[in-house]
Amino acid sequence: MSIASFIISCIFGFLITYAMYLITSLFKRVEKKKILYEKEAVATSELDYGIVSNIGGRRNNEDSGAVLKVNEVVENKRLTAYIAAVADGAGGHKFGEVASTLSISSVIDTLPSFVQLYLLRKYDDKSLMDKIYTAFKKANSRILELRRKVSNEMIASTLSLGIIVKGKLFVGHVGDSAIFIYRPRERKLIKVTKDHSQNGVLYKAVGALEDIEPDIYAVNLIDGDIIILASDGAIKYTGSTIPLEVLNMTQNPHELAELIVNTAYRSAIEQGRKPDNITVVVVKPKM
Repeated sequence: MSIASFIISCIFGFLITYAMYLITSLFKRVEKKKILYEKEAVATSELDYGIVSNIGGRRNNEDSGAVLKVNEVVENKRLTAYIAAVADGAGGHKFGEVASTLSISSVIDTLPSFVQLYLLRKYDDKSLMDKIYTAFKKANSRILELRRKVSNEMIASTLSLGIIVKGKLFVGHVGDSAIFIYRPRERKLIKVTKDHSQNGVLYKAVGALEDIEPDIYAVNLIDGDIIILASDGAIKYTGSTIPLEVLNMTQNPHELAELIVNTAYRSAIEQGRKPDNITVVVVKPKM
């Protein structure tokens, strides 16, 4: 081997090693952030929300979930808003985990200041929905950037976002995760999102295309409403819904999230199927 060939070989080897180091470092940073979301949810002493995630029968948990409370005092009255999200990633190796966490972090990083402005009456409904669109665009760009760095491998994620503020639920949604409103007094479960999948195949997801068009709208809430966000693993074994007998067992958000997750897991096993990742976020807002 000539000296020139040897030098080129060394440089090439270094570049490959460095690229793998960068990707591994990204995974480690993302995994730490994902664990923080789950710890905040499970360890919280709050009674108004809960998050439970189960890896199911899979090797990796490609789901992510988060809840963030935004508080503001207006005219000597304390107002609270909630930013809740669930994402279900797709991709080879650990890229599904990365995609779902990037999606969640994009909305959690982008939206709190704008929700605060809404509480202060400096934003109207349209302005807040415009910012939801901005957050989805940011998530889409971040995943597309990752795809370009790893040879354009298919990486994508569902993303279902709910902002609960001033008696309204602002929804941003792509994919086949779902958002429900449960009304205990009426014993009524309302699905407020539409699945973007056909025969089990997603046709709309974060990172799937250069442009993204999420469903964005607002729904009026009534006192006592409980908002539930669920990855598809939480509902696909129970007829794409949540059994009312489960919902009627408790109104404690964390206990309810656990019940929904455990019911989905048990239903999959009873059907002889390997459970998917299962993630549920439950918010019982103080209105």
